[in-house]
Amino acid sequence: MADRYTISFSVLGDRTDPDLAALDLLDSVRQVVHEWVMGRFRGPTPDARVGQWSGNEESLKLQDDALNGSGYFVAEWEHPDRDDRQFRWRVTSQAATTDETVTFRANVQMIDSRTAITPDRRPVDRPRLIPEPIKRFECRLDGHPLSVTPAQVNSDNVTGFVKDVILSHERRLPIVVLSQTDDGQTALDPGTLQDRLAGLATVAVLQPQATWELTDLLGRHLTCFRGAVRIYWPGCQPEDISYRHRRWLFEHAQLLGKRLPNTLLHVLTTQFPRYAGQSTIDRVTRDIRHRRLHELDAAFRSLPAYGQIPPEIIPHIDAALSQRDETIEELRFEMEVRDETIREQTAELETHRRNYRDTSVQADSPVGDAEGMVIDSMETAVLSAADHLHRVRLLPTAFTSAENSPYEHPGRVYGALSTLNDLGDLLASGQSLGTGIAEHLRQRNVDYVGGESQTTAGRFGDERAFLDGDTHRSMTAHLRFGTSGDPRHCARVYLEWDDEVKEWIVGHVGRHLTNTRS
Repeated sequence: MADRYTISFSVLGDRTDPDLAALDLLDSVRQVVHEWVMGRFRGPTPDARVGQWSGNEESLKLQDDALNGSGYFVAEWEHPDRDDRQFRWRVTSQAATTDETVTFRANVQMIDSRTAITPDRRPVDRPRLIPEPIKRFECRLDGHPLSVTPAQVNSDNVTGFVKDVILSHERRLPIVVLSQTDDGQTALDPGTLQDRLAGLATVAVLQPQATWELTDLLGRHLTCFRGAVRIYWPGCQPEDISYRHRRWLFEHAQLLGKRLPNTLLHVLTTQFPRYAGQSTIDRVTRDIRHRRLHELDAAFRSLPAYGQIPPEIIPHIDAALSQRDETIEELRFEMEVRDETIREQTAELETHRRNYRDTSVQADSPVGDAEGMVIDSMETAVLSAADHLHRVRLLPTAFTSAENSPYEHPGRVYGALSTLNDLGDLLASGQSLGTGIAEHLRQRNVDYVGGESQTTAGRFGDERAFLDGDTHRSMTAHLRFGTSGDPRHCARVYLEWDDEVKEWIVGHVGRHLTNTRS
């Protein structure tokens, strides 16, 4: 059961009562979480701060304890998916304190009750809870303030914004810059985007007159202007290559529509340090539970022999023993979860290593995090290609087909498109290849097929017809990735070289299209 969304930050104080002590601040955070959960939980109303309740296919578990200036709480709400009730969502909110600062964490997990295996590609959004503590409390991530209001960057403050924020060596929070067009438009609504990315990134609106100064400070390769959208990752420096800090041009962002905010959320949740702040919460929870166990042990040792215990005390002893057993079971479960997490991360690391090796063999262009950006889905592959490969033009159908493709080696696809881009430069220059296109690409580990059989083209030609503005293009040339019928291990890219505009036009990136063997 993998985390689908994780966020963690520090709560320094209550905006409505700045003088709250640490445990009182923790209780204020608990109240905000409790009100949010109870506004959604459809089971019976909890009658205590600690316990478990269930009803209407939902469950709620609350834990809450404080001892010697330390405290923690956990609220775990589980409910079925709205569209498929075999899937269940688990939203866990927890916080702890040992001093004046409260550490808050929330995560979302998805469970498939039929197989107990989390599906890989079902969409997830941030819990609606997240903006609430950020609005109510002074929240920070490694000293950087969090907000649900986008920053405004103009000619007066752009120098400080670049030097003290974008280029800050201490910054851990990504920055998403929305540059304005000359008439003041942005590709995405800044307020809506900042609300959705709350705690994951700072959204900044860059006014047109400020783009010149930003370009001077960062260089043209890292600039953002005329409606473009760009992520500046932590550690950004002027000598960075442009590909490390992803950019979407205004026209491309408009073409993507609602898919772009989804992509931003996916990329940011993937890169966010998943367990940031979790060590504090774990430590406080573990310490309090251990101290409670020691208290119970001391109390048991001070009791007289069982036959001498007054009968009225026995129920209290039984309750204490039950509490001890429950605490031991919770600690055992935590260890199992840690072991499972280690296994999942080990498997994930091995998958990344294998994909990197496969990509290195398949294409001779740098792919993936070698340049600071992980090509972790087919959608990311085509978005990156559209932004960085000037001899490759992707039609709207290419984006749609890529979004619906579960192919597990998107780095291979981007590598092949990058190789096509290099070939396009040769074709545009008029240089002789010394061989055919198929052989040229084969020597570079790209499997290119120049056409389909007459039967396939005749019977299934409509699947290979793509609209390019007012032009209808029929594409039979394609790149092959794998031969299995399983779309996780097999993909096709349909394309053609347009000698007039000197570009590869790509109509389809994704699943194997129908042919005579389908």
